[in-house]
Amino acid sequence: MNQESKAAERSDVILCLAVSLPVLASFLFVSFYNHPIGDDFWCTAMVRKYGFWRAQSELYDIVPPRYLELAVSCLAPLSFGKFFGYKIIPIFSILLLIYVMAGLLKTLTGTAYRNTVLASTVFVTLFLCVVPGLAEGIYWVSALAVYYLGMVLFVIWCNYLLKWYHKERKPYYSLVVCLCLAGIFGCNELISTIVLAVLCVVFLERVISRKGGIDGLLLVQFFVAIVCLYFVFQYKGTGNRYSLLKNRGSGRLFYSIGHALMLDGYYICRALINPFFWAIALPGYGIFRRLVSGAVLLPEIFRYRLYFFITWVFIMVFIPFSMFYLTGAYCPLRVSNMIIFFFLMGLVWAAAIVVQGKFKAKLNFSGRILIPAVCLLVLAGVILPNNVSKVARDLYSGSAREYDKAWDKRIELIRQCKADSCIVPHYRQIPFAFKFEPDAEEPRISEYFNRTIIVR
Repeated sequence: MNQESKAAERSDVILCLAVSLPVLASFLFVSFYNHPIGDDFWCTAMVRKYGFWRAQSELYDIVPPRYLELAVSCLAPLSFGKFFGYKIIPIFSILLLIYVMAGLLKTLTGTAYRNTVLASTVFVTLFLCVVPGLAEGIYWVSALAVYYLGMVLFVIWCNYLLKWYHKERKPYYSLVVCLCLAGIFGCNELISTIVLAVLCVVFLERVISRKGGIDGLLLVQFFVAIVCLYFVFQYKGTGNRYSLLKNRGSGRLFYSIGHALMLDGYYICRALINPFFWAIALPGYGIFRRLVSGAVLLPEIFRYRLYFFITWVFIMVFIPFSMFYLTGAYCPLRVSNMIIFFFLMGLVWAAAIVVQGKFKAKLNFSGRILIPAVCLLVLAGVILPNNVSKVARDLYSGSAREYDKAWDKRIELIRQCKADSCIVPHYRQIPFAFKFEPDAEEPRISEYFNRTIIVR
């Protein structure tokens, strides 16, 4: 590598860190003001009432038995009377996604973790910048255990599946694959269907390419999937939930497809007009380009790019389609977060193809243009409303700190109350980072404290 290339690489790294780290820090720091809300009190109240194992049985007959999600929710800090853990869980979850994405990039590029952590940090920061449901998808722990945990397990599953097929066939890899698969089926139905689709595509590719022999791991995964599905569907909660979801607007096939395409387009355009997206992605591309350009495994995987593209299109359409087809209602924002996640995964895949293709020389941004462009984009991002500017405003204005103090005061009032009903003050302003439902009387909190909580 010549001096000019080293200087360009150093410039990209410094610029990327200068933008990404303060943005990521704001999402991490605001979590210290987070508190449990809504369903966070429900599962934990049942654990305190019935104990862990009976609570699982009771929940399986009320809601779909997402066994991993319900187990995680029931083992949340509120089950032990602790509130502080809800400030730490989002931070741990964000850092965990950075770590597992770095692992996936390590497998794809064949480099060490220290070389892939920066690229994975860029990916996760981009995700947080443009995700539509920041409050209910990242800082609401109940939703975090359903959708975010499913995405983390999906990344680990993909990583070890690639290791098994394209590196070494260690028994440890197959064990991790099967455990992640079982965990995914215990998170939510959307990510479970996506994994089944991927397995079917792998099976189809092996049939078309006429690869000899029996793919033992693929058969084991199908067996694990069947066992997990049997477990899920044997409880009343699954049927009860989907009978409640049906309404007059559900079951419209073509309307649901059209809605899915429009919603995908809306969220992708919304992400692409976010100034912070480009302020991070442009210098991040230079880092990613150097990381991927010498990768040995990627050209081998590129042979299956048609299968990857078909699977990606299916995922992007399926997520909003399934929600609208089943319920006749729009995707909740916590579900829409998955659209952005898989959009960014597809973007990374497309960038890797460009880097190793004939267009790589044409997409080489000069530092003289890049630095002022990123500065202007950051300035525009600070001025315009978006996840970063709103979270920064929560921190700078003190509204996040006031929210934290108000919650502490509310909990103290409830604990000091000896009557069957307690009156607590209404929150005047909920910060953007935590706002996804109004501050109203919540029966779940009343169940947890075993008294009626009245918000006035």
